[in-house]
Amino acid sequence: MTNRSEATFSPAAEQFRALAEFSPDSIVRFDQELKQVYINRAGLRWYGKPAALVSGKTLEEVGVPKPQRRVWTAQIRQVFATGESRETEGSCPSGDGVRFYHSRWVAEYGADGTVASVLAIFRDVTAQKQAAEALRQCKKIRKREEVALVIAKRAAKQERDLLQAVMNGAKNSHLVYLDRDFTLVSVNETYARTCGYRPEQMVGKNHFALYPDPENEAIFTRVRDTGEPVVYHDKPFEFLDQPERGVTYWDWTLTPVKDPEGSVSGLVFSLFETTDRKRLQENLELQVVARMAELTQVNDELRQEIAVRQQTQEALRSGKRRLWQISR
Repeated sequence: MTNRSEATFSPAAEQFRALAEFSPDSIVRFDQELKQVYINRAGLRWYGKPAALVSGKTLEEVGVPKPQRRVWTAQIRQVFATGESRETEGSCPSGDGVRFYHSRWVAEYGADGTVASVLAIFRDVTAQKQAAEALRQCKKIRKREEVALVIAKRAAKQERDLLQAVMNGAKNSHLVYLDRDFTLVSVNETYARTCGYRPEQMVGKNHFALYPDPENEAIFTRVRDTGEPVVYHDKPFEFLDQPERGVTYWDWTLTPVKDPEGSVSGLVFSLFETTDRKRLQENLELQVVARMAELTQVNDELRQEIAVRQQTQEALRSGKRRLWQISR
């Protein structure tokens, strides 16, 4: 590359040039007239022009955009005036789009101790900027997702609390919501109390781990697999952990809950205990049978009494006829 500084050769200058030419940073030397007297290979690549078109020219002459030209010119003049190094960050259009640079402006002193030139070192930090921006966007998205998750969890809790309140409000009904694997997702207080638990002690447990019953498990499986609800009346059930209760009776329904695609996602198990009614009915039936037996016995006794009376009346009539015949 040909430039005006090549007129002077020294070991230090040659060492500087050797390092600068292979540096990934763009390096430009400005003289006191703000002309570019040296540009390394990276700088030429950034300009996208050969050395002959940029060496010895000002920023304006090589077509640096006015916003960047104004900032860079001010930095160069400050270094010439104060001799102090300066650093800036900014962007500049290039052949492959806007690039971001960290710039350092360093004074170079002449033999008389004054600032003879200013060396500008431009480090392309576009990748770091893009990575930082991507990270910022990721954090922003993550924050939005975290907020959305908190809102969703809060809404889900409100829905669960509302559902639990509705379920608990059904004082005489036993209500349970199960997932596809028959795990208890939600139970109302009435159901839990009947089973001898608190609701939170039952949630998360498998229904048939608590109450093994092959017949009922087959019913639950059929409802889940077919999507068809079932209804039972006075279905007997024995609590293995409460043998003192004996056989209990229940009216219950098992209703599938389907997702938008029509697949069964859960089951609603609704029960109403009919044990008292069933036992009352059984007692009434026993009383009716007993009463019927009593009535049958009374009927038999009445028939016997009627037969005896009829025989007595017939004997009286026969006696009257004989007496009438004798009296004649």
